[in-house]
Amino acid sequence: MTEGGDKIRSESYRNSDYSLQELLGDDWHDRCFYDSLTDYFDHNQLDELKSGESKFDGPLTRQEMQVNAINALLISNGVEATAFLVGNGESKKIMISGTLGGDTYLMSVVHVGDQGMTMAIGCNKVLLLSRDGKLFDVSTLPDNNDLDSVFILSHNRSSREIFAQIDSSNFLGTVSCFPESVTDWYKYFHEIAHQIRRNIKTDEEVITYLTALKNYKDSGANDQGSLMSIGNSESRQMVAEEERGAWAVAISVLREANRLLDIDLGSRDMLVEAERLYEKSLLTYDNVPYPINQHDGLEPIPAFSRKSRTASKRLHDILSGSMLGYEDLQNFDMDTGEPLVADIQKIVDSVIKRLEK
Repeated sequence: MTEGGDKIRSESYRNSDYSLQELLGDDWHDRCFYDSLTDYFDHNQLDELKSGESKFDGPLTRQEMQVNAINALLISNGVEATAFLVGNGESKKIMISGTLGGDTYLMSVVHVGDQGMTMAIGCNKVLLLSRDGKLFDVSTLPDNNDLDSVFILSHNRSSREIFAQIDSSNFLGTVSCFPESVTDWYKYFHEIAHQIRRNIKTDEEVITYLTALKNYKDSGANDQGSLMSIGNSESRQMVAEEERGAWAVAISVLREANRLLDIDLGSRDMLVEAERLYEKSLLTYDNVPYPINQHDGLEPIPAFSRKSRTASKRLHDILSGSMLGYEDLQNFDMDTGEPLVADIQKIVDSVIKRLEK
């Protein structure tokens, strides 16, 4: 990230600000939004959906066993959803339908990977239906690139999250937990937003960002809390802006879906949960330690959440008006020995206390 070309590409990645039309294409409304089921499905497809089977006994085909296994997990986890088979003969396929508030969702399954008590369910179509039958084809959000989604379904929540954190940089789709709640759906849309933002970048910009992401992750601490490696300020700033940008795109898309289709997930009341999750998620990124006493001091310390960005700007202002510099700061509280590297507000409090002495 220190070479000139990488620096230019990182600045290009950081300074890009796009409208939804630029990110999704001018035709994204026509591509994604439908006024009724009959505008999207033909009569034969609708008949198949209505006649789908969800329970099977006796000698079972592989698909029938998969439907039974998915439904057993959904029931066990208390999810209001059902897997079922539609079609005839070799054209049979698995669908999953569920409810979320006033919305209904429909997934077309193309692959089921079973690893013990954890299933990876690959879908090539994810649809959201409003209470009055209007339809949002989520899978066509990326311009000129239908989205494949892998949902991780398991009895154990932590297992789902571990599997969903698979490095998907080489996978042209999203990997996330099976959406069992409003929170899960917002996380899914956040992951879609990363794909949407990546699609508009050049290959070189994407590689530069992935390098920055690795640099940021490598700046974590070991069990003793001391830094294993020094993170790059530019890397941290790029990751922060990408995370905030993805949340902004996800929320904007859902607001538009609510405005045009009355999709509940994008309503003002529901998006309060998305904005809470947004801030909570960014706080976890702030917790990755940063070597504050090696910060170059030209700009405030790169931060993710609103709380930490406010504290970072305040710290920068305090240092700018004092004889202290970032190189004078400690990574721990001198009175208590408490580590400070992951909490900028505590660093601010420590500096104020030090200046008052």
